[in-house]
Amino acid sequence: MTPKHNTVQIVTRVPKQPYVAQNYDIFKNKANRDIRRDFEIYKVGGSCSKDIGRFRNKLAEKTEQRKRVNNNKPLLVLSAYHGVTQMIQDLIDEAVGKKEKADYPLEFVKEIYLGEARKSKQSSSLGWFLSDEFKFVEATLANLKNAKSASHVDSLTDSILGRPEIWTCVIENAHLIDQGFKSGVFYGENGIWTDSQYTDANVVAKSIWTIMRTFSNNQNLDVQIWPGFVGVNRTGAYTTLGRGGSDMTAVTLAIILGMRIALVKDEGAFYSADPKVIGSDVARLITNLHFNEAILAGELGNPIVHLKALMLARELKKDIGIGTFESFRRETRISGEGSVGTTFVTAENKLKLCRYNMNEDSLEVAAVTRELAKRRKSFRQSASAFSDTGSLIIPASQFEDVKRYVPSLKDTMDGKQVGIVSVYSSDLDHAGAMEKFAGALRSRNINIEADFQNPKPWIPGAPKPQTISFCVESESVPMAQKLAHKVFVESNWRD
Repeated sequence: MTPKHNTVQIVTRVPKQPYVAQNYDIFKNKANRDIRRDFEIYKVGGSCSKDIGRFRNKLAEKTEQRKRVNNNKPLLVLSAYHGVTQMIQDLIDEAVGKKEKADYPLEFVKEIYLGEARKSKQSSSLGWFLSDEFKFVEATLANLKNAKSASHVDSLTDSILGRPEIWTCVIENAHLIDQGFKSGVFYGENGIWTDSQYTDANVVAKSIWTIMRTFSNNQNLDVQIWPGFVGVNRTGAYTTLGRGGSDMTAVTLAIILGMRIALVKDEGAFYSADPKVIGSDVARLITNLHFNEAILAGELGNPIVHLKALMLARELKKDIGIGTFESFRRETRISGEGSVGTTFVTAENKLKLCRYNMNEDSLEVAAVTRELAKRRKSFRQSASAFSDTGSLIIPASQFEDVKRYVPSLKDTMDGKQVGIVSVYSSDLDHAGAMEKFAGALRSRNINIEADFQNPKPWIPGAPKPQTISFCVESESVPMAQKLAHKVFVESNWRD
């Protein structure tokens, strides 16, 4: 049964939360420090290295500019070359049986890095380094096939998943040295220390002393390079800070060292909707965003900044700049101030819609949601007040796992491909807004599979912000985004 657009819904939204929350108290004496002007942190995301040559030239250009023009030095936090972390994850999934075959063999990854190493004057030493690294990765993938427990799989995963960040930093450091810069790479025992919560580790107090010592001993360099995403625990084993954890690395360094921070992304700043979908001439730049709005945007399908990094920055009142790779200029500022009246449209795609009978399947569905929450997976669940039909919407990547969690539901889960388009605003009259959005969708013959609402206030003292969301078929998501933007951003929806 397809619910009507005005059906009353009971909605549960479970975000991706860490197993154990980051301890903010270890940073308290670093809060509200004076900002030092002689260094500045730039975290450069993997999407910026789609063209590795351009990526390398831009790093050198920014280092030279900061050195000569602005009289300060960049501290670079680098992610792995574009797509490589996912390639390694696919190889891990193949080894443990989650994926039949990885899209790219390890040899493909190896050739990417050896190819970039050969371009450096230090190709010989880089070649030896990478050779040893890839032998370790091969051995670890073999060991993963025989791992006996989930914790063993997680520890083996972390021992190799963050290494591409290190390889990228080592190679780019060599190229900067080739160009005459004084440069250095810092990681492992000289970098971020974490607990042993593999795949989603938290920064521990030892990091503060280690980072301050490492930075202080190397201030004479033109540029310092730190791998994002990866840390080390008290046993000396590598850990990772969760996918997207390079943001957490950069924010941690910025708080400890008292520096300004810019997260440099290929797509640039935050917009009222994805410019690639609705058009760059229509999308509106949002220059100021509240921490809570950025967190909500991530939960609604636009994770512009890693969740744990945002929560840490919010707790320590550390402003974050979002800039474009072309200019490194901060275009969106995320802070505790934000701007009342912000409106934006987000979308999640590659989801599966599972219908169930609330009377017959409620216990099984409850078991599914418990498993999803335990594994920190996002899901949405709705139940109609006028029928006995419920909906569970989950990431497509989790669909097969859910059927394994609760075999009795296997035959009832049709797993229709869907997406969710959401509108956030600090000024929505809920009933009227739902009707306006639903009417726009119906005018283009877009079928509404489910709807969701969240009237929860996010900013104390500000007008109550709300979100409305509609679940539609996957192929209708781009058009639904355009319609939502036209109704709520480009015009006054109350007219």
